[in-house]
Amino acid sequence: MKDKLVEQIFEVAERGRELHLLEYTMDSLLSSWKKANDNEIPMSDYVVIRLVTLLEVQIRQTIREMIDHGNPYRINGTRIIKKWSQETLIDSMFAIKDDRITFGSFVAHGVSVNTIDEILSNLEAVFGESFKPDLAASTVRWTEDVERGDDLKPLIEELGKTIEWIKKLLTVRHIVVHEIPKKRPYSEEEIPKFVLHAKQFATALEWLVVAKRWGTAPRTQGMMNRMASQRSKEAQMKLDELRGGTEKNFCDPKSAKEEIEFHWDRFVDLSAKLEAGYLEGRGGHGSMAPMLYARTKERLTKIRIKEIERFLERNSIMERE
Repeated sequence: MKDKLVEQIFEVAERGRELHLLEYTMDSLLSSWKKANDNEIPMSDYVVIRLVTLLEVQIRQTIREMIDHGNPYRINGTRIIKKWSQETLIDSMFAIKDDRITFGSFVAHGVSVNTIDEILSNLEAVFGESFKPDLAASTVRWTEDVERGDDLKPLIEELGKTIEWIKKLLTVRHIVVHEIPKKRPYSEEEIPKFVLHAKQFATALEWLVVAKRWGTAPRTQGMMNRMASQRSKEAQMKLDELRGGTEKNFCDPKSAKEEIEFHWDRFVDLSAKLEAGYLEGRGGHGSMAPMLYARTKERLTKIRIKEIERFLERNSIMERE
């Protein structure tokens, strides 16, 4: 029977996915449960089911995001799928080649996250052997706080205890969904504990992704603007080194090569100003304008860098021949 994994990934993508501010979503879930209990409306089973759903979606999203980010996570992803069926792999490779799905989406959709052992095993496979210690030490990574040297406490108070509570949460959800027990397999007093430890795990995992991918994340628009500007400058420096001159060197072009760079610099500057809104006579898109300008300039500059690198590599090969 033909494996339907790729088709399932398409269906999930079409339905869309909302997973923003997970910590606040879980807090809202707890608040709704408290209000429902005050009104004597049974809601505890829903909280259990919803908590596990939020965790499962976040874990799959984390796996997808890290693998698509690049190596070493991409290589780790290939190790995960080694035992999968050949038919599944062949079908997915065509879809990945045609850019219909990403490799990270394929791996994330196919892994099992039914038990805490499976969850930890898959996350460790992606992040590496240091995953558990890294998760236990995971903190909020706002750029402003890190630069000030603030005392950043771990988001998970005690990893072993959190793992045990999530293990129980998964077991309880399985019983609630797949059985009809005579009485609930948990007490009402355990609901806040389920939320607390699910939130600690989810938040710590979210910030671990930030730490691995970017190091820190800016909290304010001013910091976002500053960081975007710095990345743009770094890309420009690399381009100037490759082409042997800065924008000023090409202002009065004396050769075809210099004229190309002159027009390129004009194209990039005008494109970035257009994206930021500076050409619309309204002073740009508010406080975000500097960030939009810098991001566009960085993106286009990196395109030019790749073009020059390919040109230099091609010339090097021709000279050796």
